[in-house]
Amino acid sequence: MTSNVFGTITSENLGYAKVLLEKPIATDAPECRVVVYFIQSETAEQDEGREYYKF
Repeated sequence: MTSNVFGTITSENLGYAKVLLEKPIATDAPECRVVVYFIQSETAEQDEGREYYKF
C-alpha cells in the first residue's frame, strides 16, 4: 500500500515515479524508509523498485 500511495500521487503530478521500500514496517523494521525517484535516471535504473507512470 505504501508504494502505491507514493507512486500514484507522484506520477499523477510529475508523470513518473519509482518507489523503493528500503525498510518496510511489514518486515518488522522499527521504522519505514521509502525512496521515491521523480525522474528516470541511471541511479533509479540501478535500484529495484516499482515504477509508476501517468496515464
